[in-house]
Parts: sequence; C-alpha cells; structure tokens
Amino acid sequence: MNHLNTFIPSILLDVKGVTFGYENVPLLYDVHLEVRTGEMVGLLGPNGSGKTTLLRLVSGVLRPQQGTVVLEGRNLQDWGRRGVARNIAVVPQELHVPEHHTGCNACCRYHSSGWTYFQ
Repeated sequence: MNHLNTFIPSILLDVKGVTFGYENVPLLYDVHLEVRTGEMVGLLGPNGSGKTTLLRLVSGVLRPQQGTVVLEGRNLQDWGRRGVARNIAVVPQELHVPEHHTGCNACCRYHSSGWTYFQ
C-alpha cells in the first residue's frame, strides 16, 4: 500500500486547549477538537455538559478563557464578527420566541408612519 498518495483533508476547525466557565466555575477544561474538510460531526452529551457553550465558543459568540479556536488556519478572533458569520452558522434545535410576539411581529416592521407588512 502506497501511503505517499493518500489524501488527508486539511483541518477546517481546530479547537486547541479551550477552557471556559461561567462566574469562575469551569464548564469546559482543556478541550481539543479537529474537524477536517468534508467531515460531519455530532455533539452528544447530557444536559448541562457544555454542548451549547462549546458551539458558542466555536461560532465566536463566546471567547475562550484559555486556548484558541482556529478556523481555516486563522485564529477565530482575527476573523471579526462579519468574517465568522460568513463562514460559520449555528441553527438551534428549538427557537425560543418571547410569549408576547405574534405572527404579525414575524411578518411586519415598524416605520415612523406605523406598522407595514414586508413585501
């Protein structure tokens, strides 16, 4: 078997030693993760184990207290919010809409002249 011709996909996302917690209570400690181009990854764990926090770190919503998140070879913080948004999207399992929002809130917008519908 010739190993010289074996294609190894590049690392798309690299989580290096990430530590994060809320109010000085560590939730994630020294997390390492590599996702290569073309891979599909599932994140499983019990409630409160840090799955959502890890997704928020990887998507740039939260910043690690230690370690780095690298996207396509660049530190995620160097991408800026717009650059991250062009490359990473997180779709929540459930969408929580405040109770007072109605269908009209979803399809209307407010102008100085009053409520109008989107066209």
